[in-house]
Amino acid sequence: MRSWRALRGFSLVEVTIAMGIFAFALISLVGLMPTALSSARESLDLATAAQLAAGEAAKLHQIGYANLPSSPTVDFFDDIGAPLDTADGAIYRVDTVVGPSESNSLKRVAITVSRPTNAAFRQRFCYLVFKRE
Repeated sequence: MRSWRALRGFSLVEVTIAMGIFAFALISLVGLMPTALSSARESLDLATAAQLAAGEAAKLHQIGYANLPSSPTVDFFDDIGAPLDTADGAIYRVDTVVGPSESNSLKRVAITVSRPTNAAFRQRFCYLVFKRE
């Protein structure tokens, strides 16, 4: 027959210490959640901004050098990058400015992607559109 000490489980002190360690680890992980969510949002914004700028640049390359807009243009997009007709409900704003460059056969295109709801987010991309002969 086994002795009483052999059948014994964890003591109340051991369980309390284990729960304290677990609670400390859990509180640390919960404290990291705002940072993780902020980083994820920033990453999504950067990826979407690059995608919107590349789409705008492709559109300008398609219309051709001679048909590039002479005045700045503004486009609005929702959270997945779909174009919107108005600023109502827009998550992203894309400003496009076509300007001269050092060469007569190139035009410099500055595309700025921003979030109207977040003044701190603003990404600028520069492209060159060349004149085809």
